[in-house]
This record gives sequence, structure tokens and C-alpha cells, in this order.
Amino acid sequence: MWRSARLGSLFVAMASVAAVALGFDEIPLKDWAAPSVWAPPAPPVRLALSREPSLRGIQTIDAVDSPQFITFPSLPLFFVAITPCRLADTRGNGFSGAFGPPSLAPGSPRNFPITGSCGIPSDAAAVSANLTATNTLGPGFLKAFPEGFGAPTISTLNYNAGQTVANAAVIPLGAGGGVTIAAGVSGTDFVLDVNGYYALSGERNPVPDAPGTTFTIQSGGASVGSTDLPGGDLTLAAGIGTGLGAGGNVHIQTAGAADLSGTTDNLLVDRVIHVAKAKQMTLAAPGFTSLMSIHLVGTHTAGGRIYYLVRATDGGSQIATEEGIIQFAATANSITCTVQTADKLHLGTVNSGCTPGFFNPGSQPGISIFDNVSFISPAPIVVHEVYFTIENESGASIRLEP
Repeated sequence: MWRSARLGSLFVAMASVAAVALGFDEIPLKDWAAPSVWAPPAPPVRLALSREPSLRGIQTIDAVDSPQFITFPSLPLFFVAITPCRLADTRGNGFSGAFGPPSLAPGSPRNFPITGSCGIPSDAAAVSANLTATNTLGPGFLKAFPEGFGAPTISTLNYNAGQTVANAAVIPLGAGGGVTIAAGVSGTDFVLDVNGYYALSGERNPVPDAPGTTFTIQSGGASVGSTDLPGGDLTLAAGIGTGLGAGGNVHIQTAGAADLSGTTDNLLVDRVIHVAKAKQMTLAAPGFTSLMSIHLVGTHTAGGRIYYLVRATDGGSQIATEEGIIQFAATANSITCTVQTADKLHLGTVNSGCTPGFFNPGSQPGISIFDNVSFISPAPIVVHEVYFTIENESGASIRLEP
């Protein structure tokens, strides 16, 4: 009897060693369903913008009214899926520091950094997580909440001694993009997996056959009860380039549709394109540069306006500028344009105009601009550039020409 029990124990021990050697984990990493949209709970949550000049991301969450915060009263953020990823495991298994041992002790909340790991970006407002309690020491519970906030009254999952229990949840991110996990009553090991996030930026995952959802960004309002105080400004800022690199462009986009844009892949269509950096024109008279082209096929047509300002200098005291509007109309195999100039301020002349044409690849109809700059005192052109904004009235896809 003793000999049989001894052999049985040895077999179990050998099986356990073999399982560890093969990398077996009793808590496998697998995908789970996540809501396609998520809205912060009431009261409104205000997401603080980065203090960096480029306003690149959301760094903290705060509940104070301020023009520096973006307010989401009850409006949804869309889910951005990632490959399921294990972010933390207090059992070890290769995890250490903020993401590894020790296990969770009751009454000792622990912060876990989320952004910057597993592909979660710095502007994520919430994360889709799967929480697992294992090696539980007795009856207890886990609470998950944004780092820097108070613990909620409701637990995320409950457990008893010796159990392995999992539950999926959407967890808002707090200070520094982290979450706090608190064990109650009894200690436990803890495993945290993520499979996506909810963010102000990023591409929305399409929801088949779902109706359109309104998405609003609103700057902070003045305090309730205040008198004659302005609301906060709303700033949309493109990224800043370095050296000779151009800044990013600001796009106001509408979703493309094949019957409007003439494309088969449902490209995004820019309703208004503000080109951030001036386009260089030739340093000679007449000057010239191409601006844009339009993707059209079949019987589709396009029309719109280009608002522009030409600036030319001799590198010294002479400068000539001219502002104007180019109107254009195009089909797949024809294009025409006219120019109306206004607001000239110069020590010389500019005399700008437009030239229609076709641009490769695709022989797309498009618009170029030309001028004939001369200064009052004859001098070579040292700086010659055009700033422009395209107003696309047709829904057709626009390509900025190099």
C-alpha cells in the first residue's frame, strides 16, 4: 500500500515537472469579447491633455473643470483591438517588477502600468482586460479601478479558497495610464491580460450593420454659477516636424463611399484639407508648382475651391504677396479652373493664375498654380512659396501632389 502511494506521488511530481518544462500554463492566453464602444460613467470624466506643445496624447484623468481638459459626458469611445497579450502575472512566469511577484495581499492595493505595454498607446482612456485570480488563499474579491482614483463599491470578481476565477471588464485608465488592483479579505495571485483599448485617437473598428454614432469633443466650460467667464478653447494641432521636415496636416474627414469617391476600397475623403507647410514654387519668373489631383472614374464629377496665398521675397526688404481663390470643376477626362485674386500687399507684382492638367500615377485631373513675380527694384527671387487650403465640394478623393 505504502509502495503504491509512493509511486503515485512520484508520478504526479514527474508530471508536474514535465508540465513546467513544456511551458504549460493552467491559465492560457486567449481572446474574449469586448464592447465595440465604451462611455465613461457619470459624472463626466475629463481627460487631461499632454502639456507638451504638440498635444500628442492624454496623460491623466481629472474631475476638475478646466479649458485644458477634454470632456466626455456620456459619449462613446470606440474599441481598437490588439492581439491578446499577457501584461502581468504575480506568479512570475517571466514577469517581474511592476508586472510580476509578489501576489496580492488583502488591504494592499497595487498599481499596474498599462500604457506603453502590449501595444496600448499613451492616449488610451480605457482598456479591455481579462482578470484572473488564482492560488486563492480564502474567500475574497478583486476590485479594478483607475490609478489615482478611489476604489469602487462593487468588486470585479469574487473567489473562494483554491479557485482559479476569471472575469473580463473594461477598466478606465488613471494617472500615468495605469490601473489599481485591490484584493479584499484573502490574498491571491493575479494574472492580467488585455486585448484592446478605447482611445480618443486611433482607427475605429467597423461594426457591421450598425447605425452611425455621434462623437463629440468639447472643451471645458466655466464653473457652474460663474458670471461672464468664457469657455475653454478647442485646439486641433498637427504634429510638429523637425529640421526641414514639414508639420502634419489637419484633416477634416468624412467616411468614403464607393458611389461618392469613385473608389472600390472605400477610401477616406477629405472635406477640407489645410496644408500645414508652404509648397515651394520655382525660384524664377514665371513660377510654378502643382497643388492637387482628384480621383475620378466613370461618370463621377468633382468641384471645389482652393484658397491660396503666394509669398515671394528677394531675401531682403522686398516682398510680394497675393491671395486668391481657385475654383475648379472636373470629370474623369476633363478639368477646368478659374482664379479670383484679392488682398494684394506687395512691393512688386505677383499675377497668379491656375493651370489644369493630368497627373500620374493614374492620369488624374488636377490643378497647378503659376505666377509672374517682379519686384519694384529688380532682384532675383530668394523665397517663393504658396500656402493653400482645399475645400472639396464633391466627396471625391484628393491627392496632394509632390
